[in-house]
Amino acid sequence: MVMRLLLAFLILNALAACSTTQLPLSYSPQSVGMPAYGPALAASVSAVDQRGESARNPKLVGAIRGGFGNRLKQRETDRPVAEVAADTVREALHAQGMLGAVDAPYKFQVTIETLNSSQYVRREAKALLRLAWVRQTDGRPAFTNQGEANMVNGGMSLEIGIFGSVEELRAVTAEAMSKAIDQALDAPALTAFLSASR
Repeated sequence: MVMRLLLAFLILNALAACSTTQLPLSYSPQSVGMPAYGPALAASVSAVDQRGESARNPKLVGAIRGGFGNRLKQRETDRPVAEVAADTVREALHAQGMLGAVDAPYKFQVTIETLNSSQYVRREAKALLRLAWVRQTDGRPAFTNQGEANMVNGGMSLEIGIFGSVEELRAVTAEAMSKAIDQALDAPALTAFLSASR
């Protein structure tokens, strides 16, 4: 009986067409008590997507997969990932008092090395962002660092394959991205750099 159910489940997964869902991705602070640096030192935020898959689809961030590794449900952002990353970092800088007027001394550049998620049984998401403070005067980087997060969410459950939740996959992706941003902005080396820049 169990084998028949498992076989039927695998056949369903194999026959199911891949669907795509677009959902927004936003920043949610993951660290408690992060310092508000001030005064505002960053005039603007831009981002570039250097993920391998971005050449094919700049909105793609994940997929729920079936028993054969086939994509059943694709997860996309509602805008290109570079725009989403710029906005989320902008939110984080604003929350910490680091985003200022156009005459602030630095521009902030984000390079997205990794931002993806997948679910086969468990939901997993990875984010790797490189962040650079670039001088407005000469366009050269004054300070660079990175933030990285690897999230694993959930265990063995019936919410797999065609029953997997795209919203839950979105949530774990947003958490990984937010943690990577917070890790980079809460680094002791950055604190020292910003203190010297005041």
